[in-house]
Amino acid sequence: MHRWFEKLDELGIVSVRLHVLEVDGEAARPFALSDRENVEAMLGFAALQRPLHRLRFDTLSDIENLLVGDDAKAVRLARLRSLHDGRGARGRRGWAFQ
Repeated sequence: MHRWFEKLDELGIVSVRLHVLEVDGEAARPFALSDRENVEAMLGFAALQRPLHRLRFDTLSDIENLLVGDDAKAVRLARLRSLHDGRGARGRRGWAFQ
C-alpha cells in the first residue's frame, strides 16, 4: 500500500482522506482492526507522509489539531455529527463540532 501512495504522490495527488472502518454490525467485525491496530496504521501513515513531496493525509492533521485543542483547524472532523444521536461533539469552545 505504501508504494501505491508513493505513486499517487509522484502523479501529483496532494490530499488523501483516511477512514477507520466503523463496525455497525457483526458482519463487518472480522474486517475491522483493533484499536491498537488502528493506531499503528495511523502512525504508519504519518511515517510514510514525511518523505512524500506533495501528498498529505488530511485525517492526520485533523487529529493533531483536535489533540492540541485547535478545533477550528480540524476542518473535516469538526463538521462531523455523531452518528448515534445527531448532535455534534463538544469541543473546548462549546458545540463547535456540529
